[in-house]
Amino acid sequence: MGSRSYQYLLFSVLLVNSVLPSYSCHDHERSALLQFKHSFIIDCSTSFSLAAYPKVNSWGVHRHNADCCSWDGVYCNEETLHVIGLDLSSSCLYGSFPSNITLFNLTHLRHLSLSDNHFNLSEIPSEIGQFSKLVSLNLSDSAFNGQIPLAISNFSALSTLDLSNQHEDTKAGSQLKLQDPSLEKLVRNLTRLKELYLDQVDISSFVPDILTNLTLLEVVSLQVCNLNGQFPTNIFHLPHLEMLYVNSNPDLMGFLPEFPQNGPLKRLSLSITSFHGELPSSIGELANLEDLHLWECLFSGPLPSSLGNLTKLTSLDLGGSNAFSGDLPSSLINLTELHSLALSHLQGRHETLISWLSNLNKLTRLYLDFINLGGEIPSVISNLTGLTELVLADNGLTGGIPHWLMNLTQLNVLALSGNQLEGPIFSSGISQLENLNQLSLNNNRDLHGDFDAFLKLKYLRDLSLVGVKLTFLGKNTANESVPKLNWLYLNSCNLREFPQFLRSQDALEELDLGNNSIHGFIPRWFINITQETLYSLSLSNNLLTGFEQPVMLLPWSHLESLSLQGNRLQGSLPIPPRCMVVYQVSDNQLAGGIPPQICQAGLMNYFDASNNKLSGGIPDCMSQLSNALIILNLERNNLNGSIPAAYPESCNLRWINLNGNQLEGSMPRSLANCKNLEVLDVGHNHINDTFPSWLGGLSKLSILVLRHNNFHGILGHPKVGHDFYSLHIIDLSNNFHTGDLPLAYLQSWDAMKHDNESESIASGTTVGFYLRMPGLVDVERTEYNYSITITNKGNDMQYARVLTVFRVIDFSSNCFTGRIPNFVGELRGLQVLNLSNNNLQGGMPLSLANMTELESLDLSNNRLSGEIPQSLTQLTSLEVFNVSHNLLKGPIPQGRQFGTFDSSSFARNLGLCGTPLSQKCGNAFEPPPVAITNDGPEEDSMLIDWIIRSLGCISGFAVGCALGKYFTDRNHEWFVETFQRRKRGSRSRGRRTTRPRTAYPVVNSWGSEPHRRDYCLWDVVYCDEETGHASMAPSLLTAPCSTLTISNTLALNKRCREFVMSNVVEQIASVKYNNLTSKGFMTEFYNCENLLLVPAGSPGKIKLVRPLGLPQQLVNCSYCDHDNGGPPLSSLGNLTKLNSLDLRSKTAFSGDLPSSLANLSQLQFGLSNLNNSPERLISFLSNQDKLTAVLSLNFINLDAEIPSVIANITSLTFLDLEQNQLTGRIPHWLVNLTQLNVLSLLNNQLKGPILLPGISQLPNLYTLLLGGNHNLNGNFDGFLKLKSLRDLHLSGVTLTFGGENATNESVSNLIALDLSSCNLRHLTGQIPRCISELSRSLVVLNLEGNKFHGTIPLTYPKSCKLKMINISGNQLEGIMPRSLANCLDLEVLDIRRNRVNDTFPSWLGGLPKLHTLVLRHNHFHGKIGRPNARLGFHSLCIVDLSNNFHTGDLPFAYLLNRDDIKPVNKNNSNESGSAFPLFVHMGMTITAKPLEYDYSITIANKGNDMQYTKILTVFRVIDFSGNNFTGTIPSCIGELRGLQALNLSNNDLQGKIPPSLVHMTDLESLDLSNNKLSGEIPQGLTQLTFLEVFNASYNFLMGPIPQGRQFGAFDNSSFLGNSRLCGPPLSKRRGKTFEPSPPNVVAESNTDGGDSMLIDWIIRCLGCVSGFAVGCAFGKYLTDRNHEWLVETIGTRKARGARTRGRRATRPRS
Repeated sequence: MGSRSYQYLLFSVLLVNSVLPSYSCHDHERSALLQFKHSFIIDCSTSFSLAAYPKVNSWGVHRHNADCCSWDGVYCNEETLHVIGLDLSSSCLYGSFPSNITLFNLTHLRHLSLSDNHFNLSEIPSEIGQFSKLVSLNLSDSAFNGQIPLAISNFSALSTLDLSNQHEDTKAGSQLKLQDPSLEKLVRNLTRLKELYLDQVDISSFVPDILTNLTLLEVVSLQVCNLNGQFPTNIFHLPHLEMLYVNSNPDLMGFLPEFPQNGPLKRLSLSITSFHGELPSSIGELANLEDLHLWECLFSGPLPSSLGNLTKLTSLDLGGSNAFSGDLPSSLINLTELHSLALSHLQGRHETLISWLSNLNKLTRLYLDFINLGGEIPSVISNLTGLTELVLADNGLTGGIPHWLMNLTQLNVLALSGNQLEGPIFSSGISQLENLNQLSLNNNRDLHGDFDAFLKLKYLRDLSLVGVKLTFLGKNTANESVPKLNWLYLNSCNLREFPQFLRSQDALEELDLGNNSIHGFIPRWFINITQETLYSLSLSNNLLTGFEQPVMLLPWSHLESLSLQGNRLQGSLPIPPRCMVVYQVSDNQLAGGIPPQICQAGLMNYFDASNNKLSGGIPDCMSQLSNALIILNLERNNLNGSIPAAYPESCNLRWINLNGNQLEGSMPRSLANCKNLEVLDVGHNHINDTFPSWLGGLSKLSILVLRHNNFHGILGHPKVGHDFYSLHIIDLSNNFHTGDLPLAYLQSWDAMKHDNESESIASGTTVGFYLRMPGLVDVERTEYNYSITITNKGNDMQYARVLTVFRVIDFSSNCFTGRIPNFVGELRGLQVLNLSNNNLQGGMPLSLANMTELESLDLSNNRLSGEIPQSLTQLTSLEVFNVSHNLLKGPIPQGRQFGTFDSSSFARNLGLCGTPLSQKCGNAFEPPPVAITNDGPEEDSMLIDWIIRSLGCISGFAVGCALGKYFTDRNHEWFVETFQRRKRGSRSRGRRTTRPRTAYPVVNSWGSEPHRRDYCLWDVVYCDEETGHASMAPSLLTAPCSTLTISNTLALNKRCREFVMSNVVEQIASVKYNNLTSKGFMTEFYNCENLLLVPAGSPGKIKLVRPLGLPQQLVNCSYCDHDNGGPPLSSLGNLTKLNSLDLRSKTAFSGDLPSSLANLSQLQFGLSNLNNSPERLISFLSNQDKLTAVLSLNFINLDAEIPSVIANITSLTFLDLEQNQLTGRIPHWLVNLTQLNVLSLLNNQLKGPILLPGISQLPNLYTLLLGGNHNLNGNFDGFLKLKSLRDLHLSGVTLTFGGENATNESVSNLIALDLSSCNLRHLTGQIPRCISELSRSLVVLNLEGNKFHGTIPLTYPKSCKLKMINISGNQLEGIMPRSLANCLDLEVLDIRRNRVNDTFPSWLGGLPKLHTLVLRHNHFHGKIGRPNARLGFHSLCIVDLSNNFHTGDLPFAYLLNRDDIKPVNKNNSNESGSAFPLFVHMGMTITAKPLEYDYSITIANKGNDMQYTKILTVFRVIDFSGNNFTGTIPSCIGELRGLQALNLSNNDLQGKIPPSLVHMTDLESLDLSNNKLSGEIPQGLTQLTFLEVFNASYNFLMGPIPQGRQFGAFDNSSFLGNSRLCGPPLSKRRGKTFEPSPPNVVAESNTDGGDSMLIDWIIRCLGCVSGFAVGCAFGKYLTDRNHEWLVETIGTRKARGARTRGRRATRPRS
């Protein structure tokens, strides 16, 4: 803005001879100046100019300095000696500017400059109007604040006005406003104005046309003023205008007009505005144009060739979001005077550009980012040796950084980020760029280098190395020559701690260390070095747990932006400083309340604390914080209470997300003051209110989510101006609204009527706001993405980005009645319409066919009638269609999208016919014509026949019931005696008294395998013949089996080679493992070579009490449960003959390894759960050159690369490093361990390529476990070369497939294959058929979470060995392969979340070991009949059929013979757990423990999916929810006493809740919601003391709710939707005090009383049935004999007028 010097020229021209030494200034003016001087203090740190100095220091009262006309900065008229000029710019003045300041006494003042001082956020006093003669006024950058006074508009002689603020960042909070008066009022009288500077003044209005009347204007600068509206084009034609800057006003619109020839314009900047249209060719007429900046506008079309006429151009910027088309015009080669060129985002060929660059010898700034250069960095740039700024970011550049780049020694700025560059960063060469101030190498392919090289650039201030692989040598950290960085970005640089060089960085203003693996605390030294300088800090997505020194108030006093999201922070929410603008702490573990002191951060724009554990209420003051707050996200916490009620009229909120809390009360009406509100989400709370129609006046509200609350009442008609004009997503689902659908609202939602994205007025997913960071003249835009959950066909789907064109109406699960209005078809832009689960009636409107953008239409569970409109086939975007559970009839439309919908979309509409239903239509799917006939005698006769027969049946039924009851009551005793059931005799479990065995050792017969489960068959164990209880085991078990002792071991023979006590005795419920430290225990095993004490999963624990007298003869020793913790035993070093030491423990060891272990050699070694640092371990390993065979080091917090010391142990056969925090790549030396049989690197943080084909050098590899390293990648074909491979675990590894997927010898012997979540979209899409052939050896198959489609492989041989199949979370279709019945060892089958379309696979019931069957979220359909005796699912413990389309009665016949679900004692279960043993026979003790494969399952509890990582042997679940089951819940369900979870919700079950449920004493979750159950809730359910979840909502239940015990813990949501229920927790009270009756507990045994009651009911039913039959026959006989008389008496007469069905033929309608 060079012309701004105009005002200073005035001082020199007008006042050159004004100071006369022979005269002195006026006394009152001298006095006024001195008083002005003393009103402030001197503080040069508040000025920006390096040349600032205190000019007022020359002002004095001494005689030699009494003439004020000679003072520095004071100018006087040479004739009158009045002070007419005062220039105190950059004078270090600090203090408030009072309204009565004596400066206003200088009434002759014509020139005033107070710029670059600090007046402490004072307002400009209105008394400034006393300077009526002012010609120039400059108050820029002086920390004035508030409204600009109208008095300035009276300065009619004013030529220059500068109220701009270019450096707001260090004078926080200072912002002038020009709103009342407006810009128009301010300049109305300033007719002589030549220069106008109002940069960063908040104008917030349009640019007035009155500016075009100011014909003397030469400079207009309105940067960052929140301007909006249309820019007056006549301003471009002002005759003297030389400079126009209106950049950084995003809402300012306009276009460039035609320009006159030789126009005066020299500088034009429209960057970051919404100027649009094409550049006129007349722009080439601006022959004087020197600067043209059009960055980030919306211009389009080709660049005019006339741009080549602008030969005086020195700066050209056409980049950003413009959409210029075509190639660069060749005429641009004429622009040889350019010093600055920016063409960001320009597309087209680059030949002209490359040729042009070779002629730009004067170029100093070159910005060519986002133009798809490709290839290597253009060598033509090497000739531009005068470059000071070079930006080539995001161009797809490849290769390395060229050496010639280091010759551009004048570079201040170098940006190469976002390319595909790779290789080393020239550590030595980069030091040649000694003038480098800003360097950006972000996000390249594989750049790496030594960080210390950057510390040699002494002028470096801005360094960005995001994603660069850095090494830190630790040098120069305290060197004085280390540059003082202001901005540092080390995001994703593999950091594990805070870099030590930061200790010298005391000038940091912005720091980004996000997306690393920094763990532990934020160190105190880091806070001390940065707390006075930092403005922005990002530590997001690390492993931080808190501050080294706990803080309540964040210690950074100037911090404006803090990102701590995605860590593990605990404790309370820290209080931000007052200057905080962005505060992100989401996705942590913060607890406690939101401190009210947070409201002191009055400048906060963005507050996100979602996904924490915050509790308590939202502070009331948060509503007052809305003056500045734009984003408020408190989603998914535990907040309660009400929403703050007092939002001021100045509310600035645009996004509010309070979803997923426990908020109550009503919606605060003051939210209507938030005029900028775009998104409001209060879903999943307990808000109780009517529909907030008063929000309809918010003109920008586009997303309104009120789902899952207690909103109720009729929506009614909107008031004028309250019609939600901009709404394009509204979700009112799962509330209690009644009445008709809100037609009046639908008619007003214009945003949903457009089917063109450009016509939509709704906003997008991002809210942009601006952060004014240090040193930035422009502002930085920050965006916030919003996600929303939409229900499609019963499934909640989260949309991570809400597109601007996404339009949704969800009114499901309310109580709306009436018809669907025909007007709904006018909402042509709608994508999702969900009106399901209401009481809507009438037909489906034909206008639905107009909604051409519709993707999902759900009208299910209503009472709609009529036919489905055939025209709906025109909806070609329709993906989801559901009209099930209505009263529809006629043919289903055929063709187009309707060919993709299955029968579930039309179920439970008895009148519908045609494909895909089994019911065929009679006339080739053509809708029959509507018959319009007259009512005749035939019709009357038929109708009366049916009426009479019905009356006869009813009367006959009544008579039959009475007679049946009479006869059965009189002969009751005879019926009971004849038909009573007999008791069955008890079975003796004493199957044998003695069983001689010769096997040795005796415990080898003990086990948990199916053929060994009966402990009565174990050697030396004897059972009582009547009770079946173990009573004695000589010399081993002491009766009654409560204790296992080994104090007397003679029965086991002292010469045993191996004594194994594992989980083989866990089936004896009362055994406790103890007394292992008795006298002589160890010495009696002096000949044992192996001693393993492994109580895996046992009821008790082996307790090893120290000290142990371990004999040195022990060869193998294993501690697998070190109960007391503490350090490993130092006495282990005495076992010099030890060759296997296993210290793997569930309890963490403390301390370091004992140094005595150095005495051991030729050792197999295992260690886990080491709390302290592993340095001693690494040292120990480096000394064990004879370490052989086995090394197991898991859970010991290794957090570096894989220790290279392992490379020396070349004889290793077993290497286990799983569950650490290992980083880096898999080292090359690993392939030299050619003896490896087992390699486990599970669940670390390894990355990069898997060493293929090098890994094929491990020919003996039997087990390879690499899963859980989500940054690993590789080609699957490389694993096929491992011929010995049996167990392959690659879960989460990104795989590609280079060859065919046919089976071959290399993989034909696989036992376990885990490819879950492997991004397998590189396959052809179908599961390879060879998978079924692999089942001859495969035990575990896991393909979960990929993108497979097609069918499940169909052929499984009879030799199938699969135990676990998990193919869930794919897109598989078709039917279940029947050959799965050949997999007789199958235990777990999980195919959830696919698209399998089949009936219930009852044929799987013959699999004897199948205990877990998960079919949820598929298209299984039809009835589930009674089981075949051979196909009874006899081992099933977990069955999940939820969210399918099964019909008919509940299939409990399958489960009643399941003895495993009946017992209460958990030890009676005979099922396997979640771990599948995969035995690896290595010939060594330490691997005798089988490798295990864990299985997890997702169970739905009260609508929430809960994942159980391990399925316990006692876990039993039935989930039949989300189907169409009918009938009653059978009382025999109470026999399933071992059940933990029962979910029958969302079906059509009727009848009462069976009292027998009280017997299910292990029940933890019971969900019966959304059915049609009636009657009372059994009071006996209070005896279910384990019940944690109970839901009976939305049924027809009545009576009092049971009280006491667990029922006191259930809230009202468990009982909602049952209008006749009463009692706590519901608000509806009973009429009298309720006293619960004692529960009716049915006896467990079969008594005479129980039999009598059952037989009573059987007899009564028989009587009713026979009576009904007799009554029907008798009624028909009577009515048939008197048929004519009844017709004549009751029939309708023609004399009353024939009725026709075509009533609407001649009926006038208005």
